[in-house]
Amino acid sequence: MSQQALPTFNVGVPGVSGSGDSAPVFGAKMNTLSQNASSNFTDLYTGSAQYNTNIVFAGANNATNSWIFQPGQSISGKASAAPNGNLSPFNLYVSGDTVDTTTIGPGLLSLLSVEIAPQAGHTGARNAIFGYTGVVGSPAAIPTKGYCGVQSRTICLANLGGVAGSFSTYGGSIFGGNSDAQAKNGSTYVVSCIGHEIDCIITAGANAAEKLGLSIVQTSIDVNRGDYDDDAIRIANQDGAGTTWKYGLAFGAYGHKWAFGADSTLIYAWTRQVGSASPAIALTGIDFRNVTFQVGGFAFATNGLTVDPNGCLSITNQGTATPAIAVVGVANQNVVQIQAANSSNTYAVSIKAGTGTGSSFGVSIAAGTNNSDIALLVRDQTNTHNYLQVFGDGHMGLGYNGSGTSVTIASTGQVQLNAPSAGANMLITGLAAGAACIRINTAANTGAQTATFSATNKPGSGTTAPGTWLPINLDGTIYYIPCWT
Repeated sequence: MSQQALPTFNVGVPGVSGSGDSAPVFGAKMNTLSQNASSNFTDLYTGSAQYNTNIVFAGANNATNSWIFQPGQSISGKASAAPNGNLSPFNLYVSGDTVDTTTIGPGLLSLLSVEIAPQAGHTGARNAIFGYTGVVGSPAAIPTKGYCGVQSRTICLANLGGVAGSFSTYGGSIFGGNSDAQAKNGSTYVVSCIGHEIDCIITAGANAAEKLGLSIVQTSIDVNRGDYDDDAIRIANQDGAGTTWKYGLAFGAYGHKWAFGADSTLIYAWTRQVGSASPAIALTGIDFRNVTFQVGGFAFATNGLTVDPNGCLSITNQGTATPAIAVVGVANQNVVQIQAANSSNTYAVSIKAGTGTGSSFGVSIAAGTNNSDIALLVRDQTNTHNYLQVFGDGHMGLGYNGSGTSVTIASTGQVQLNAPSAGANMLITGLAAGAACIRINTAANTGAQTATFSATNKPGSGTTAPGTWLPINLDGTIYYIPCWT
């Protein structure tokens, strides 16, 4: 049988003397290996190695009892990439693949498959694959790439069967990695079922410019978005999933220590601090318009502030000295603008005071400092005429008479009725005949003089005694003013 030269590393077979190369030189060729010495290998020269002997860990050196064991050797020299572009002492390169995996296979081929099945009676946990990079010395120069325990990459250079048209006409998927944790029938009362855990640690005596639990980066060659969906983080279910997540994104955990401190921010947006400028811009902060929030729940909720499923905002002051709502405006801009819907009995603002006697207050407005400051302004719908104005010095204007203010109240308290656009300045309807409709206090002045009215010096056409009297309450006493026609 002709021997095929295979590029290998030092291979030793447990319990078989001389079954490995005499020197563990990477890239050496296993050209000679006696059948007697390699009784645990079959079809070695056809390009495959099968291990037919079970391992029983025992004895003083049981940790070296492995199918493949490379003792603590070192690598050195000046290295260049292999023809496939990779640099590795264990370089498994398959340059061509036309395998049919669907006719009689499962539809998936794994270039390297490692599987372990812990049985009853085992102790401790298991790793199917363990990758470890331990940097124990400083490099000669700052590396341009990072150190990784495990790195996975998938590159696609071909159409996978999809065509343009709609989402459903696209075909094939590529994944840089896929972690899958499954608790199946019989796996009961497990503490955690976690798809992937990321641990990030900086111990005492170490420091780093950045500490990131998860970093999602678009590389410098990335120029396109997804045609239909483009998410940095996605949480979704497969069709047929029989459950839903209770919490989409959770801070803290039921049985774990809280991870944040008094100076922490749960969600934050950075602006670039070093390097070329990169404006921090976005179209929308949070958009939940496609979600139907259920009755009794909230679109947003925190202590003192909630937004119900219909978008109604509720704010409750939590007992602090600060207002429940504090809004500070900028020059030449409205601080708050509210517009009512086109519906009867619908108001832009409805304010309801409390129900406690002596502690029920509606609206409080701190006016400005002088007559140029407006504390309250009510205008018509077209925003052209003033209906109510309250100024900083206390004077105010009420109503619109067609050309200006109908009633003016000075800061001294003087009331002025301006000419109306039509009709009388003031219309008064009394309670009943003989009841005073006007009351004047602290204005009466008594004297001995008498007043006589004759028919010749009065307006009107009547010449007889007046038949109508206008009652006026003056300092609590009803007086009557004669009224002629």
